[in-house]
Amino acid sequence: MGTELQQIGNANNLKAMLMDVNCQKAILGVLPRHLTPERMAKLAMIAASRTPKLLQCTRLSVMQAIMRASELGLDCSGTMGQAYLIPYGKECTFIPGYRGLMELARRSGRITTFNAYVVYQNDNFEYSLGLSPNIIHNPCTKGDRGPLIAVYAVACFKDGGNQFEVMYKSDVDKVRKQSKASGSGPWVDHYDEMARKTVVRKLCKYLPLSSELEKAITWGDEAEFGNQPIKRVESTVTPGMGASSLKDAMGIGEEGSPEPAPEEKKPRRRAARKPDPEKTPEPEPTEPVEPERLTNYDRNARIEHIETLVKECANLPGWRKAIAEHAMNLEWRNDDDDMLQSHISVLEGLRGIIKTNGKPADKAELMSYISDALEFAAAAATE
Repeated sequence: MGTELQQIGNANNLKAMLMDVNCQKAILGVLPRHLTPERMAKLAMIAASRTPKLLQCTRLSVMQAIMRASELGLDCSGTMGQAYLIPYGKECTFIPGYRGLMELARRSGRITTFNAYVVYQNDNFEYSLGLSPNIIHNPCTKGDRGPLIAVYAVACFKDGGNQFEVMYKSDVDKVRKQSKASGSGPWVDHYDEMARKTVVRKLCKYLPLSSELEKAITWGDEAEFGNQPIKRVESTVTPGMGASSLKDAMGIGEEGSPEPAPEEKKPRRRAARKPDPEKTPEPEPTEPVEPERLTNYDRNARIEHIETLVKECANLPGWRKAIAEHAMNLEWRNDDDDMLQSHISVLEGLRGIIKTNGKPADKAELMSYISDALEFAAAAATE
């Protein structure tokens, strides 16, 4: 059995695979600028700690799932709901979450806000279609809100228009029956979240699709429902990647052992040619040099600033669990400078939201605040 078909086995093996030079190069080749291979490795380790069955999956399937998450630039740890690494037997599968789909839709630059909501029986909920479509939703604030009856998603465009989609519970359950994991996993443990994802996915198909969003929808449908899309999405990470480029990325040779990196050859110097007076020499193309990114804080100042912001939020309900789900309690001081700045943006965004809306009433509302703060950080990173 080739090494690529062997199970990961334990967390140390997973870490060794992800920190391998060839794997790091492969991940770096598809990552967007706001992430690093080290960050993706840390997110994968968090995912394995949350779902130990991932360690029973094959190395090849785990690497392929991580590559897909890397290509889309989504957090695959499962802590923020952007994407998940799900074990199906010995195969690890990448499945985007509803927050990940919304994030990819916002990255198109044509959408300003994108939200999904759950409607309960005791809420005041009305919607109309036709020439003037509209939604009115006033959540019940006194007593129990009752069972879930519907979900809806709303996207607002930069030109002032909007698009929404409403699904009743019976519609969601029809989709659930088609899922390969309808009787277990998140459909059982986190039905509300899966209902939101279902309506977000449906709305996304009517929005301006970027290549990343189209890939995410396609991969998610194939993984969860086994659907084969009519038009296949081209990708740098294809399902049949195991026999060639993905094995090379993992550093696996024919015998299943890591191959040494090839020696770098020095370019030969060519003799200078005399200029042709009849031809004007064209300048040789040069690779664009990215300008050095300036930072607002040096590293120590950033860490102190994060610690101050965390102390300001320490008395919020459910804060310790919420910040753990943001993955800042796992050696965040060792993160790179860009990631530290991202933490600052999230926490400053959270502080601003609390100043505007008031202190959150419970952990659920706090997580909603953090989600909005993440949007603030993503917007700040693109400015």
